[in-house]
Amino acid sequence: MGLSASNSLAASHNKFSSQLYQTITQKKQKENVVFSPVSIYLAMLMATSGANGESLTELVNGLGIDKAPSTIEEWRQIVEPFATTFYSNLNTSILNVANNAFVEQNATLDGKYKDHVKKAFQAQVTQCDFAGNAEGETKKINEWVSSKTNQMIKDLIEPGLLTSLTRLVLVNAIHFLGAWKKAFDKENSYNGTFYGAEGENTCRMMSKSDSKEQYGSEGGYHWVTLPFSDVKYKMTIVAVKDQSFQQTLDGWVAQKLNQGIDTAFPTNEAKLSSFRFPAFELEQGLELSEILQSAPFNIKKPFTNEADFSNLLTKEDIFIDKVIHKAAIKVDEAGAEASAATAIVMRTLSYDPNQISFIAESPFTFVLSDDSSKTVLFVGKVNKL
Repeated sequence: MGLSASNSLAASHNKFSSQLYQTITQKKQKENVVFSPVSIYLAMLMATSGANGESLTELVNGLGIDKAPSTIEEWRQIVEPFATTFYSNLNTSILNVANNAFVEQNATLDGKYKDHVKKAFQAQVTQCDFAGNAEGETKKINEWVSSKTNQMIKDLIEPGLLTSLTRLVLVNAIHFLGAWKKAFDKENSYNGTFYGAEGENTCRMMSKSDSKEQYGSEGGYHWVTLPFSDVKYKMTIVAVKDQSFQQTLDGWVAQKLNQGIDTAFPTNEAKLSSFRFPAFELEQGLELSEILQSAPFNIKKPFTNEADFSNLLTKEDIFIDKVIHKAAIKVDEAGAEASAATAIVMRTLSYDPNQISFIAESPFTFVLSDDSSKTVLFVGKVNKL
């Protein structure tokens, strides 16, 4: 099962990456976009490895595998060779990936699940007091993420998101720091113009003349692939040959990602009379719950009270509350640094009598008063906003 299983997950990762890219770029058509498909994918694999029944089926299908395994044991046998191959190939001087299962101290983590995530994902398991100190545990998780991403990802989890009902937070963190195999000369950089989705902007344009680069072309699109010092890591810059292809760029890239990154953008060495693109720095936060519940992913039950994660926690029913992702990247003449983190927040279905919520999301009345004179200064009702 090992080789074919590993290949099936590699193919599903390609499909998942492609669908995420197309979905997110469609939602944010004029915005910058940066995210880490592999960070989200690894976190979702960890959650899937604790699912059961229809929840397992929906998660597996949502990750891009058409035929779900019949048992959790079969699923874990598929995951382990894929994860082992991924981690064994890391050059940790350039790329570091870490996983942690932050679990409520009074919850019971399934023993086989614990062994699985430690073996497959090299995950830590950290005891937390969500029930008594959710704010403090939020700080602990954020500090762990920051330490694993060279402080590029801060405050992954916002205050108030974790509560006394939180039982588990599955976290992946990834950090990349690579130098170009052939660096750009800063003396050749200049203030140029970037013709963006919302107009022109001045940017620092990195430039080379008469340079030999790995270049590819297809139809109205072309690309340059830049290797890092360890040449298995590379960045491909894809652009349009003329602006008439700009509207179809995202869909075309999504199709290519679905093929697999190893064959998506083939290149040959070519001498470029002029080669330039801007230095850039991006940061983005995404809440992925709505996206993952919608087409084409359709992962619905795991986000509801019908969720079944009985292969994860043994004594409580839990469901996925939020899937949070943050990513950041900086590209300049020397190379690139990028980080991302994904947190899957899982909470109990139980009602906590000590927790009080106040949500005014329909018509409400307000009263502004003066206690000293016991008078009503203003009163009104909000019926629409």
